[in-house]
Amino acid sequence: MDGDRLRVLRLARGMSLDDLAAATNSIVSKQMLSRYERGLSVPTPRVVTALAKSLGVPVSRLFEGSRLVVKPVAYRKQTSLTKGDQNRITSLLTNELEQRVRVQEANGFREIKLPILKMEIRSLEDAESAAQELRKLWGLGEAPIMSLVDEMESRLVHVIEVEAPESFDGLSLVAYDEKNKPVAVAAAVRRGVPGDRQRLSLAHELGHIVLKVLGDEVTEEKAAYRFASALLAPASALRREVGEQRNAVDLGELVMLKQRYRMSLQAIVYRLRELGIISDNHGQNWFVSIKGKGWGKVEPWEILKEEPTWLRRNVHRAIAEGVLRRDEARGLLGTDAFDENMDSSERLEMMQMTREERRRLLEQSVAETVTEYELDNEWIDGSLDEVGSSDGR
Repeated sequence: MDGDRLRVLRLARGMSLDDLAAATNSIVSKQMLSRYERGLSVPTPRVVTALAKSLGVPVSRLFEGSRLVVKPVAYRKQTSLTKGDQNRITSLLTNELEQRVRVQEANGFREIKLPILKMEIRSLEDAESAAQELRKLWGLGEAPIMSLVDEMESRLVHVIEVEAPESFDGLSLVAYDEKNKPVAVAAAVRRGVPGDRQRLSLAHELGHIVLKVLGDEVTEEKAAYRFASALLAPASALRREVGEQRNAVDLGELVMLKQRYRMSLQAIVYRLRELGIISDNHGQNWFVSIKGKGWGKVEPWEILKEEPTWLRRNVHRAIAEGVLRRDEARGLLGTDAFDENMDSSERLEMMQMTREERRRLLEQSVAETVTEYELDNEWIDGSLDEVGSSDGR
């Protein structure tokens, strides 16, 4: 068994050593779990089966060593996340990204067309130019981006949503192969945030992925924020619509800009101010007004959240092409999500089979089920105990 894999899976599920030991009905102690994770001891098959059940993964998953090195971009400097939360989220995202690399490779996606940490900048103006350059590279022109998630996923920038405390805004990761070549990138955001906040966070993480900040004139955080706002609302387009310089803007105009660029009122005001379209004082007045109305975290005129679909689409593609087994797909999507999506297609597939093909499929399914139970020592032991007790022995 791979100790690093066990640790990543445990942390990804937010489990302590005590939690995992308890989940196995205490057939293994936390001290032994620690030894397994450090490669100092080897568990018995019975323990391995119990660990896999407790973690909700196939036994084979515990034996998968990673040939990838996943490097997260540093958590935002102002984060108040505990070290435990940071470790859990990083492990969860590492596991998620490794799984997506499997799907990438199954479908033949091998090259990332993204300048990872290559856009060198020394100022906020450089960050603005970098956003324009990425728009040009992606062929976006100056039009508003209707779905940032679609644009990112279509270029193999994986969008991952995670359950996390409110203090978590986002994190970006890059996976490298054994030759130190980037093979996958991901931008993670907290699940359940409004669409406008989701888009700004994703654009911010995209900035972290592509920017390489040089010198001391600008911090990485400020550079990423400037990149994000410039990516979502290009300066030239905004100036054409609003004007080069304004004495004031009203709420109706801000709402229209919010709907057009799918950004929050606060982000729109900030963008107008940083471009010099409105004064610092007028921008500050708007920030005070927005806060006073209780719109600090959730604003009216909702922008719908964008849904990542790359993983589901490409798992189904891999199944259709015969390069991914259904049991592997269930592990990638989760049993409930997979069965919900596949019920109708499986029925159609069965209808199109000959009687002999259906018979062979049924025999294979029965054989796999028998094998699974034969390998499950805990189930066998439990069954024998029940039989013994029913006989009064």
